[in-house]
Amino acid sequence: MTTECEHRQVSNATRQCTECGEEMISWHKSEQRIVAGSAPNAPSFLAGFEVIYECARCSSDEPRGCGRTHRGEYLNAAGKSRRD
Repeated sequence: MTTECEHRQVSNATRQCTECGEEMISWHKSEQRIVAGSAPNAPSFLAGFEVIYECARCSSDEPRGCGRTHRGEYLNAAGKSRRD
């Protein structure tokens, strides 16, 4: 495991950093929604998902851990990336 790479881009297919190859230990998807209008009760629509990963340093017992957000490829509403 490298302690210097910042894992700026992670492949969703392999869950590995595209630069150093370190495998991420966990991930989650965050919904990205678009609100149709400015009214308080305006409907919202799912636009896609931002994929966030954690590396071994993120969850370490060190006081601050890694402190970085590692992003995967953005997924559209159907769950597909541009590469799919």
